[in-house]
Amino acid sequence: MTIIVGVITKKIGIVGSDSRIFDSAILSNGKIIKESVPKDDEFDKTFEAKDGKIIGTVSGLMEIDNKDIRNIIKDIINEVTGDDTNIDFLVEHLKNKLKERLEIDEKKVIFTERNLSVILISSPQFDNNSFSIYTLIFCPMEGDKPSIEVKLDKGTSNNLSDWQIYKSIRGDDQAVKATRAYIELIMKRKNKLTYGFIKSMVDNALKIGIKKSGTHKYGKEQTCAGKINIRKITKIYS
Repeated sequence: MTIIVGVITKKIGIVGSDSRIFDSAILSNGKIIKESVPKDDEFDKTFEAKDGKIIGTVSGLMEIDNKDIRNIIKDIINEVTGDDTNIDFLVEHLKNKLKERLEIDEKKVIFTERNLSVILISSPQFDNNSFSIYTLIFCPMEGDKPSIEVKLDKGTSNNLSDWQIYKSIRGDDQAVKATRAYIELIMKRKNKLTYGFIKSMVDNALKIGIKKSGTHKYGKEQTCAGKINIRKITKIYS
């Protein structure tokens, strides 16, 4: 797991994450043969696409068929071309294509471990007149016919006041709880929402989330660690 955050205001969009990823555990008949241990503590889980018009971050499954999930997402996004393309259409395309990619052989990824969350921030027509934040959540659902369930949440900056934000937080349950609590505490004050303020808030929230994160379900190490990665997108006035 991990901890990832997306925040939009009327003029700013930011995504952030920790940097820890794990190698795969080996299971046999439900028993752990080889524990999952940290593979990299400097892995940037944020990304940008469409020449910086879209920023995003990911939590959960980091590879499919030995390919970096960030690159898979960017490749799918780049399949969509045309002057009339908008972010809503692109997100729907990404949702469908990622679901297809998660329907893979059990030997490659255990079905119950095909969890993936993607946070994207952009503007409706890529013009930066307003911002939208999208959270795609892919969850494996067991049963007679196992399937990948997809949830999509969307927030926009259109109805935000000058001191309000819309946020999305995904990842390790304990880290999410701590990160959300910190952001909500800070946002009780009507602060001037400059880029510096938002960046500092997200940075501190992620540090607290990392500190409070739980233990990996197939190992003994904390799920979140490493440096904080942050990307921004800001409103451009004509």
